[in-house]
Amino acid sequence: MANPRPMITPAVLYLHGFASSPASTKAVFFRDAFARHGMQVRSPDLNAGDFPHPTVSRMLEQPRLEAAGFDRKQPLIVVASSLGGYAAALHAAAGGRADALVLLAPAFDPVGRWTSLLGPERLARWCSEEYMEFHHHAEGRPLPLHCNFYHDVVTHAPWPCPGERPVLVLAGIHDEIVPVDTSREFVRRCGFARLREVDTDHEMRNALPRLWEHTTEFLSEHGLLASGPQEPAIASSGE
Repeated sequence: MANPRPMITPAVLYLHGFASSPASTKAVFFRDAFARHGMQVRSPDLNAGDFPHPTVSRMLEQPRLEAAGFDRKQPLIVVASSLGGYAAALHAAAGGRADALVLLAPAFDPVGRWTSLLGPERLARWCSEEYMEFHHHAEGRPLPLHCNFYHDVVTHAPWPCPGERPVLVLAGIHDEIVPVDTSREFVRRCGFARLREVDTDHEMRNALPRLWEHTTEFLSEHGLLASGPQEPAIASSGE
């Protein structure tokens, strides 16, 4: 039986992915979808306007500060994509405010994945030269990233478990950036999380209505969805 809806409308915190922005396709889609339910949404820039020098440690300051801006009586839903999903789990695991999490292709085990994607030679060159270019989805062009990003991420737990709170993981079965096995392993390690595998890739653009279906079903079960329409419009930009 679904839990009764809370007396106070929940709020939503959206955390975008690596080399992305609050204007990404998924960020705008979910912002508009929740807004149609009368729910307040905040979506900070995890790069803090300084993409060459982001670190996961700096990113973790954003959900803490943004969560403090909501009414303490409001249940808080954290929806997060890719690296933002990893940061959201770290935030919750450290006791950060989050009553439920919806993680889209969450980029767990970042050191293992970056080592696999770049290889030891490129990693060594990145650290010796300090900067390496990566495609920035929001800017639509390659931008340099300082190797402090990598040095910082190795200091964080690869598989942060957000504690015993509702967690939904949405993963694309064709994702080549964060393979679905990553999400399967996270759910295996944190057995209370629910996994829904979707016929899509990492960007998930072709599956946005399906993601929303899974999200509304999950939040409704936990009494965390305000009443309203469930057919948001779809934009198209970035990750």
